[in-house]
Amino acid sequence: MKQAVIYSLKVWFTGVFISPVLVKLFWMIIGESSGSNAIGALMLFGGILSIPSVLLLFLSVLILAKQAIAINLMKLILSLIGIILTYLPIWFLNGRQFGLDSFMMNFFVAYTVIIIAGIWFYKLKPL
Repeated sequence: MKQAVIYSLKVWFTGVFISPVLVKLFWMIIGESSGSNAIGALMLFGGILSIPSVLLLFLSVLILAKQAIAINLMKLILSLIGIILTYLPIWFLNGRQFGLDSFMMNFFVAYTVIIIAGIWFYKLKPL
């Protein structure tokens, strides 16, 4: 169980701290001035909004790590779960509408890329 907690927190902290930086870099590249000094606020806000997602990710890791399946298959399943868990807070903020405007799409893509990268980067062991 400890391994599942640590793994989930590593993935979550990576997403919370790296994704806003990625969004800011993207905004700088396209010349957008929105949120120019808001990286800290984005980290705090994203961290708070994603607490339910990290708890669900932990439960998913715990359940999958107890199964007799290959690590790569586990990480593939966790990647799909990560996409869904990344979308849920954004969907909620977007008024529970499935379409995303370009502003919200920036966050969805950044968080999804970083969460999936974290899932594949960090070592996961079966329990």
